[in-house]
Amino acid sequence: MAVRRDAALASLGTYEDVIRVNRLDNGNLIWLQVRGTVVAGNDGRPARIQGVSIDVTERKRAEEALRFADRRKDQFVAMVAHELRNPLAPIISAAQILKVRSAGDASARKAAAIVARQAEHMASLINDVLDVSRFNTGLIALESSRSTCVKSWPTPSSRPPNYGRARA
Repeated sequence: MAVRRDAALASLGTYEDVIRVNRLDNGNLIWLQVRGTVVAGNDGRPARIQGVSIDVTERKRAEEALRFADRRKDQFVAMVAHELRNPLAPIISAAQILKVRSAGDASARKAAAIVARQAEHMASLINDVLDVSRFNTGLIALESSRSTCVKSWPTPSSRPPNYGRARA
């Protein structure tokens, strides 16, 4: 607050800050939103600061409660994702075994392929949820970089034969 106030004093400007103070009457810790304007005297130099202080303790407590709830949510999502991912490995393995062993039965092979594909898709989704959870808890960070996006539109000759037709 002192830096902002000093800058306001130097320029005869305004400042705003949120500060934490102990009340003198009961010693309780409170948060104040402070706004001030420097008022110049007859000589043009700063004479006083005119302002207002608003008790924002409840807002600060609510913000902290939201941050705590958000952390708990991230922990819960990570735990659920791990619990969902654990049974997927044996399901995927069993589906692969069924695909190999059902060589003569086309419908069993098709069913095993569907189960394997869907289980792998679920595993991919769960891994994405875990990545989001890791990002939210600060375990991984994203790095940004520039890239060029080129949009290409298919020409009529490059389109598949049934392009644009309704599917049954």
